Amino acid sequence: MAQHQPPNKKAKNMSILSFYQKRGQMRDNYQSKKDIPSASNIDNDLDSQPPALSQVVEPKQLHSTSIERDPELPLQGIGFRGHDESSSSLNRGNFIEALKYKAEGNDELSSVILDNALQNAQYIAPSIQKEILHILANKVRKMICDEIAGGKYCILVDEAQDESKTEQMALVLRYVKHDVTLKDAISDILVRFDLSIQNLRGQGYDGASNMRGEWNGVQALFLKECPFVYYVHCFVHRLQLALVAATKDEPNIWQFLSHLTCIVNLVASSPKHLAELKSFQRDEIARMLSVGERQSGKGANQIGTLHRAGTTRWSSHYDSVRDLIDMYTASCTVVENLRKDGQTQQIRGQSLGVYKAMRNFEFIFILHLMDNIMGFTDTLCQALQHKS
Repeated sequence: MAQHQPPNKKAKNMSILSFYQKRGQMRDNYQSKKDIPSASNIDNDLDSQPPALSQVVEPKQLHSTSIERDPELPLQGIGFRGHDESSSSLNRGNFIEALKYKAEGNDELSSVILDNALQNAQYIAPSIQKEILHILANKVRKMICDEIAGGKYCILVDEAQDESKTEQMALVLRYVKHDVTLKDAISDILVRFDLSIQNLRGQGYDGASNMRGEWNGVQALFLKECPFVYYVHCFVHRLQLALVAATKDEPNIWQFLSHLTCIVNLVASSPKHLAELKSFQRDEIARMLSVGERQSGKGANQIGTLHRAGTTRWSSHYDSVRDLIDMYTASCTVVENLRKDGQTQQIRGQSLGVYKAMRNFEFIFILHLMDNIMGFTDTLCQALQHKS
């Protein structure tokens, strides 16, 4: 005699069957090129699940856990799949191991995932993982498009091979938020602290075009709002620009600064070379202390490095000159070693030219001359930065 299922169990099975039929249709729609899901599709579809099903496997909880784990792996460039994902494997892959870690200490979650879930409701298949990522990616794309919202934009397109040697095309959108400008950001800060723009009587920036622009620069926008906000180019910045311009007019000084830049690039650009420089400098300081050429004291005889001179960085040329004077012997030793034992012919050739320049009397004379001249300008630079 045929046995009939209890009504409640039959209704529960019918609810499960109808849910998975609906879920299959959802997946087909998501994978169709004609239907791009909106950001809230997954939440709306999960909220419409039958009550009987949620009491059995709680798929929304499973989906939430998968979504929480899914973005972390691709953002860190970590693969999903494992070599052996069977239940007896010690390492079932990053995705499954992340789920197991998420369920540790959570009995409610661990009772409905992986081996404790229904065989057709584990949500760990590669197709399901790709589906979740596809939905999240579309959500990000939609947020970007909503942010542009009819504004002006440009595109950058390029192709590159992925790990499987498949050509992948990347489309990048570049746009400017038309509702937020640098001037608006500054104004928001002033308003936040109850500082009225109408009481503003001066503004000082560097020489960048977006700051000092005559028509659309920040200083021009503030002048339109308040005619008393006079713009002053930063004096310290102007001093630095004047020094850089003056050095370009003297060929010997320009050549000296070019050699100085090559020395810094050659010695301080490599961690290995930098470690050798500090080691030689430590030995040199110990030798000079032993013969009385250096004085010991608190904060004295610190082991530093060579700093690169910058066009717009205040006192950077003076700091670079001082560093080379202080570490001249150690720098010569490093360059000489590179001249003999450089990894490539190019490094050995460049080291030979730099070493000859460093040992030249004219280079050493200009090095100390620039130290004296820039010492005065550095004093002026520090004075301009003091509170008046």
